Amino acid sequence: MVAQSLLGIKHLYKIKIGHNNMVDNFLKYILEAHLITSIVISVFASLLTVYFKNRSRNKQQKKALSSFKNTMKNIMEITSDEINKHEDIIPIKGLKKRSTKKVGRLNYLITNELSYLKSDNTFNFIRTVEFTKSIIKEQISILDRIDHLNDSVTVETKKQLFIDCQQILLEKYNDKSDLDSYINLKVDEAVSKEDSKKIRKMINIYHDTDVKKHIQK
Repeated sequence: MVAQSLLGIKHLYKIKIGHNNMVDNFLKYILEAHLITSIVISVFASLLTVYFKNRSRNKQQKKALSSFKNTMKNIMEITSDEINKHEDIIPIKGLKKRSTKKVGRLNYLITNELSYLKSDNTFNFIRTVEFTKSIIKEQISILDRIDHLNDSVTVETKKQLFIDCQQILLEKYNDKSDLDSYINLKVDEAVSKEDSKKIRKMINIYHDTDVKKHIQK
């Protein structure tokens, strides 16, 4: 519209005052400047559109991944209700069996569902599931160690010990934690050597107590 108006003005100038180089040059400059401005605005608008589309897509992608992480965390966790189902015992064999079945279902999820998923998050989802499988295996290992504690360790102590050890595993699902590093291929292990050592130490305290009591006898 502006360019057409300028061309009309230029035409009127030619009719009224004849050929005038200064006017021609001035209008030519205005027209060229307007054309460049229009191109710049058009390119900038296109870039903004792409930017906001990508930003919106990335936001949705992060939201979906965050939701998936929480789902995996809930699948992994052995709740306090499961631990305290019986007052006089901790149902370790049942809990180990249930956790083992979870690993099987997660394997199925990767092989038969996620592998065929067409999404920007497919790789992130698969890494999250692999991470969760490793966490559950560590969880089973914790249950096994607690199961080998002497009967002198009370049931309540064993239950609380498991809850404390599991909490270390649950924290790995927090933002910017071990799970994120695992997804981004920064680490190869779901449970770091430091955390494994910390968990072993928490349980071994009671093993050491059993040994001391046995020696005293």
